Amino acid sequence: YGHERAIGPGAIAKRYHELGGAAHYIGKPHKAIFRYCLGLFDGVKRVRVDARFNLAWSQLYLAIVDEKNREQRISGLSAAEKTFASVAEEVESGPARSRCLLGLAMVLREQQRHDEAARKFAEALKDAGSIALSSQIQYEHARGEIAAGRFDEARELFKSLIGLDVEKLEPADQPAKFYSN
Repeated sequence: YGHERAIGPGAIAKRYHELGGAAHYIGKPHKAIFRYCLGLFDGVKRVRVDARFNLAWSQLYLAIVDEKNREQRISGLSAAEKTFASVAEEVESGPARSRCLLGLAMVLREQQRHDEAARKFAEALKDAGSIALSSQIQYEHARGEIAAGRFDEARELFKSLIGLDVEKLEPADQPAKFYSN
């Protein structure tokens, strides 16, 4: 503060130590402090992304459930679309991004934007990684094809699910059974 004197962290640590507390003087800049702070930031970023991801799913399901209130439904689907799209841009490729794209595709399906939904389902499937997530994406994609009146395409998607040998699934892929029955 220029010519004004202010109490800083060092003075507080010194006084705390004088009162019997443990104080560690690291100095500045110290790489360990910066690494620690960056690690905290990464954790906060992950929590923020997770919260927005869950918000998007809530927006989608509330819009689906509240089908009688047309304005609320349109508003909820629009909000879910924006949230899923922004989260999908933030996460790297892989299952997390596939889940965002799955949600986005489901929003587009609900908005009857069937061609866009089909493209997002296909994009989501590329990085799904697990049989369980792939099965969910294919199932929802098939539902989208039915909604679009493309029954042959839906049938092909369902065939691949029906052909899944559920007895040989690893424990992590057991949820795929739900989509293959």
